Formats: sequence, C-alpha cells, structure tokens
Amino acid sequence: MTDVTSSVPSAPRGNDAKREPPPRALVEAAQHDYRTMLGRLVETTGAVRSQLDTGFTDFEAVADVWRSLLQQQDRPATMLLAAVAIVQLAKVPQPSPLGEPDTNQ
Repeated sequence: MTDVTSSVPSAPRGNDAKREPPPRALVEAAQHDYRTMLGRLVETTGAVRSQLDTGFTDFEAVADVWRSLLQQQDRPATMLLAAVAIVQLAKVPQPSPLGEPDTNQ
C-alpha cells in the first residue's frame, strides 16, 4: 500500500464540495492502489451480501463491517477501501436508505 498518511482534510460537505482537487501525488497513490482495493471491496461486498442473504439486518451488517474495519492494522489501506466504496456509492443515483428494501438491484 502506498503511504498516503499525510494530513488529509475531511470529506466534502455542503458548500465544501467546491474545494480544490487533492494533490497530484495523492491522486496517483489512489490510482496506483485502486486495483488492490477494488478486489478487496468486491470480496468484502460479497461477504456482506451473504450476511444479508442469511438474515442479518442492515444495521447488523453495518456493525459487523465497522468492527472489522476498526480491527484492520493497515489504516491507510482501510481508509482507501472506504473511500473507493463511498465514491462508488456516490455514483448510484438513488441508494436505498438502510432498513428499507434495496431498489437498485
């Protein structure tokens, strides 16, 4: 995992969405490690789908993923995994709120 542990501001909110793009080195690091993270995201998403299929509630699945992420030793990789997942989710027009039936299948 490329070291991206530099001070990174929090995610954009409201009017902050018009911020300057991140530094080129950070973008390059994200691109470099994207394939590894994508594979890990596909694996993790599959595991969560299995949990949901076997009866986990949305929030049981959230809590289990959260617990798993908190236990990861490689914080930069975990943060990149979360960032990839958030950006992928942001590209979905109308994600279903937790606790409601999924309308994007």
